[in-house]
Amino acid sequence: MAKNMSDTHRITDSPRLLNIKKASLYSGIPIWGIRNLIWNEQLPHLKIGKKFYIDVNDIEVWINNNKVCPGNLHE
Repeated sequence: MAKNMSDTHRITDSPRLLNIKKASLYSGIPIWGIRNLIWNEQLPHLKIGKKFYIDVNDIEVWINNNKVCPGNLHE
């Protein structure tokens, strides 16, 4: 008995590249905040035509690199 394609193969992962609006929703940073990070070259991005895309992994790295932690948490 052949299985239905939807039974054997489902895409469960989210897309790796996000447009500015989706990057904003993912990160919680307002759209203009994402735009400013791109314009100031603080967030790696891809430009395809006139549209910008941000790699989810780069958002995670940016967040981790820009956290401000109180000094006593590292002791």
